[in-house]
Amino acid sequence: KKYDKIFKLSYLLGLSSESETSLHDLSTWSSLSDGRGYTVIVIILSAIQNMDFKLAYKLCNVLIRCRFPHSWEVCKILGIDVRFTDKRARLDLLNFALCYCPVEEIKIILNERRVIEVQLLHDE
Repeated sequence: KKYDKIFKLSYLLGLSSESETSLHDLSTWSSLSDGRGYTVIVIILSAIQNMDFKLAYKLCNVLIRCRFPHSWEVCKILGIDVRFTDKRARLDLLNFALCYCPVEEIKIILNERRVIEVQLLHDE
């Protein structure tokens, strides 16, 4: 897949190990090297830009599961993107981001959560 090429490039640049050159077996990932983690973030941002929200959400969950530093930021980005129509998933991402964000981000994330919660209530 095209994203595997990004992992291979990450390896060639010395950012990750040779064993970290694929998105295969995501469910078995329990930790991420810095190179692999930041490569995943780049892929998430690219997936969001290309409106591949399913992949972006899947990879955000990998970052969350692996407790990768700074993953709250990309979770916030996907969580506030109105083009991503899965409101419950967006809430999950924002809830995670809220737990790990710096204090100055709390109000922004809470406001975004409130908007989604109101939309969900309206949808019911």
